[in-house]
Amino acid sequence: MKNIILLLSLFIYLASSAQKEIEIPLKQGKNGIYILLSNKGFSDKNPMYGKYTKVVIKRAIDDNKFKEIGNMTAALSANEFEEIIAKDALLSIAKLKKLQSKEEAWKYVQSHNDLKDYDILALDINLGVALGAYFLDKDISSIKQGSLIKYKIILSNDKEQQELSASTSKEETADLQKPFLLNKFESDSLIKIQWATLYPKSKEAIYGNVFAKMGNPAEFKFIQRVFANKDENSDTVRYTLMHVVKPETQFQYYIRPATIAIHEGPASDTIIATSVNFTTLEQATNLSAKDTSNGIYLSWNLSHPSKATKSVIIERTADMNKPFITLAILPTTVSNYTDTKTQASFTYYYRIRIVTISNAVLPPSSHIAAKHNPSNRSPLAPKSVTTQISNNTVIVTWSKVLDADIAGYFVSRNNGIDSIFEPISLLIKDTTFVDTSKLYGRNNYTYAVCTFTNNNMSSDWTYSASIRMNNNVLPLAPEGIRSYAQPGINILNWNDLKMKDAYISYYNIYRKNGNLNANNLTTSKDLIKEGFQLIATSSSNSFSDENIKDNILHYAITATDIFGNESNIGFIQTMNCIMPYIATPEQFSVRKTSKGIVIDWDITQQEGAKSYEIYKRNISENNPLKLTVVDIAKGSFLDSDVKKETVYFYSIIAKGQYGISDRSAEKFVKY
Repeated sequence: MKNIILLLSLFIYLASSAQKEIEIPLKQGKNGIYILLSNKGFSDKNPMYGKYTKVVIKRAIDDNKFKEIGNMTAALSANEFEEIIAKDALLSIAKLKKLQSKEEAWKYVQSHNDLKDYDILALDINLGVALGAYFLDKDISSIKQGSLIKYKIILSNDKEQQELSASTSKEETADLQKPFLLNKFESDSLIKIQWATLYPKSKEAIYGNVFAKMGNPAEFKFIQRVFANKDENSDTVRYTLMHVVKPETQFQYYIRPATIAIHEGPASDTIIATSVNFTTLEQATNLSAKDTSNGIYLSWNLSHPSKATKSVIIERTADMNKPFITLAILPTTVSNYTDTKTQASFTYYYRIRIVTISNAVLPPSSHIAAKHNPSNRSPLAPKSVTTQISNNTVIVTWSKVLDADIAGYFVSRNNGIDSIFEPISLLIKDTTFVDTSKLYGRNNYTYAVCTFTNNNMSSDWTYSASIRMNNNVLPLAPEGIRSYAQPGINILNWNDLKMKDAYISYYNIYRKNGNLNANNLTTSKDLIKEGFQLIATSSSNSFSDENIKDNILHYAITATDIFGNESNIGFIQTMNCIMPYIATPEQFSVRKTSKGIVIDWDITQQEGAKSYEIYKRNISENNPLKLTVVDIAKGSFLDSDVKKETVYFYSIIAKGQYGISDRSAEKFVKY
């Protein structure tokens, strides 16, 4: 708020000094150079400084050859007002002034031309342009950096005129420092973050734009503009964010300092903050321990798990005079754990700690001691489990466990697709097993062996390295191919074969234009002979072809697995493409100059666009007539065939390879 007061004070000074020869302030921004002429908007009903009814701006570059670049005027309509500032600028004014609609806000603007009437919104420098208090020189992109730019501002009425001056050297960016984190406060419903920069490097900063995102892979979005407040005690500029949020939510933030002319400085580092009061989080309670045949079974209660807690850490020590070590890190949805790494007759001490979503580890919440009974000892697991292929069978071998109580061994095998293991043997006394099952040649199989005792106790499983049979099998051909056409884009999708075959790695997209000469195309080699080209590979079951230059295109899709085998073709999809259309030129505006009326628009980047047609009519004519045709590389036209005190209406269309655009809305100006 202090910066707003200082800014408005500058405007008051300018207004009171208008009768003298003064240097008008200039601000360079990403949109051009702003001339800060007054604190009040200029129009025919509101003369500049109370007496001047016309303001003409002239400019010279590195010399004194001044040329007129425009007349200063306020926005003539609500649409033009929002074109200068932003799409919802009138809604912001309605909210600030507690008005009911954009129409009421526009009436307020027409009767209030003083920037002081707009409080915090006066920080938007484009508000001054829309009111007619500032002038924006947009046409500086071609001026070399370091050039001296001079301005003459000529104010006049029927009886007198006054000339003001201003000058600056063109610069690309403002001198702004990267903000650093000063402090952070987290609570259940409020996140407060304060950034700072050193004052000498940030004296041009007026505010900071704060961006935030929640979760991954969400994108950062602008959420708030905060003031840049100078702390005279520490000679820093501070930015303070107060963000009201839902409890137990994690955000990432960064800030960019900005000048009044909308120059943005470097972004700060990303800050992670969580809306949680960590001192009130639920602790693990009722920790208990029970000795079992597999080890010591621990259980506990976490009666009200919070979204702010991420995991539970189980720690153990065999000597209370030595540090605890971590046994396991479990999600908070788990409330038990079996410690299988125990020795008989040892007393173990356990404790539980909670980890928050900000990775802070809370103090231990429960302790307990337990001893493992030797009568419950499980046998040792087999070692050195190996597999080899022999005559379309798999031979599994392992080392013998030297224990008198061993009854034998069991063998299990996974299905080659996921980690599910199923038993494939009865109790085996020997240390060899021959698997004669018919195995699929595209799957990797893993075998597991466990030891079994005479008192029905089993060991852990020991796993072999994966093994695959030598018979290659092609992956399935893609099916269910669907296609959609948009202007300039063909979209294909198909059933995802990865649901049926986990080893499919990616899909191949082939394309051909023109006619098909052959009907029975089966393999990718057939496609190449027919003239198809491999245009892309995709890890997903969809593809957007944006390189459309032909009316009819043929597509074929195959699948490739992780072993490099390529499937056959499902079928060929033929598409009639939709060519892109020509859109209406954007940012269309008209303005009067001493030489005539200048029509401006944004140069289009559309593929196939070739020219613009400009249409014109006066207020007595119902239908516009074509005024001229302009090359597609140009963004303006001067109409010198105009008469004073006459209102002219202009519109524009774009023409090109793909047709003609809609006619733009008409813009009018009185000459």
